[in-house]
Amino acid sequence: MAYHLRKTKRSKGIYLQIYESYRDPERKQARSRHIKTLGYVDSLRSLGIDDPISFYEEAVKTMNDKRNNERKSRGDKMIRAQSPVKWIGFFVVAALFEKLKLRRDLDLFRYSYPCSFSLADCLKAMLEARFVDPETDPASLGQTFSQMWNHPDFSSEQIQFCLEFLGKEYRKIFEIFACHLQISGFSDSIQNDLEKLTSRFEVKFQPYILDSPQSDWEPDDWQPSLQEYDSKNFLNPDLVRGWEVVDLLCQFFEQVFQTIILNNKFSRQEIRKFVQTLKVVKAGPLRFVNFSVKCAINDFLSTRYFLPINLYELSQKQIHSLMQVSWLKI
Repeated sequence: MAYHLRKTKRSKGIYLQIYESYRDPERKQARSRHIKTLGYVDSLRSLGIDDPISFYEEAVKTMNDKRNNERKSRGDKMIRAQSPVKWIGFFVVAALFEKLKLRRDLDLFRYSYPCSFSLADCLKAMLEARFVDPETDPASLGQTFSQMWNHPDFSSEQIQFCLEFLGKEYRKIFEIFACHLQISGFSDSIQNDLEKLTSRFEVKFQPYILDSPQSDWEPDDWQPSLQEYDSKNFLNPDLVRGWEVVDLLCQFFEQVFQTIILNNKFSRQEIRKFVQTLKVVKAGPLRFVNFSVKCAINDFLSTRYFLPINLYELSQKQIHSLMQVSWLKI
C-alpha cells in the first residue's frame, strides 16, 4: 500500500490527484482509491506554488514516510512503555453491536468504498474506545486502542478512511441502526431516542440532548470537543462529521445501557465511573486479575445478568463472554 500522485492530461491542462494503491483481498488484485483532489497545475501556480508537481510529489513522499514510520513503530512491540492494565468496560458496546447484527449491512459498503479492512469492525472499535474514554479523539484513538483488552489494530489512515465514509454516508448509517433496532425487538422509546438524536445531527457542534423524563441526560454532558480538533487537524468536513457520528452513536449506546440494561437505577456519573474503572491485568497465559472498583452496578449486573465482573480472577473465556450477546435480556 502506498500513496502516489496521479497526473492526468485534460483539455484545460494537467490535473493532479492523490491516490492510494492497495490489494483488494476479495478480488485478489491491486487497486487504487482516490484520496484527495488537488486541481489543475495552472490553478495551483496561481495560488503561489511555483512547481505544483514537484511540490505534491514531495508531499506524497512525506505521507508514505509517515505511514512507514507508523508501521515500524507498531512492529517494535513497545510493550514495556504501555500499562499492563487494560479496559474491558466497553463490553456493553461490544454486546449491543452484536445484538443489532450490523456487521453485514455495514460491510456491504466496501463495494462502494473499497478497502482492505472491515468498516464495521473499525466503527465498532471507535465506539468502544469513545465509550471507555470520553476524552479520546481521532488523533488519540491509537493510544486508546492500546489500552483496551481486545487491542483493536487500525492505522491512522484506516481510521481516517472510516471516518470519511461515516461522514459521507451518515444518513444511511442512521437508517441501518434504526432498522436493526426494530428488527432486534427494541422498544419504541429506544427507537424514538435514536430518532431524536439523529434529527438534531445537522446542528453542528451542538450537544445531543435526550428528552426522556426517566433519564438524567444533561445538556453539558459529554459534548464532542471537535472545534479544537477541527481547526488543527481536519481539512475535510466529512471527517469532522464522521467523528460526530461516532460520538452520537456512543451516547446512544450509553442511553440504552442506562435505561434498558440498568433499568434507570443509576446516574450517568455512576455509569461512567463503572465503565472507566472496569479493568484487568494479565496474570498468566489465559488468566486476568480484575482491577475494577466494587460498586452497586457490579452487583446489579452480577445478580441480574450473571456476569462474572465481581470475581477477583477472570479467565480469557469469561472476559470474552462479556463481549457476546448471549447475556443480554432485551
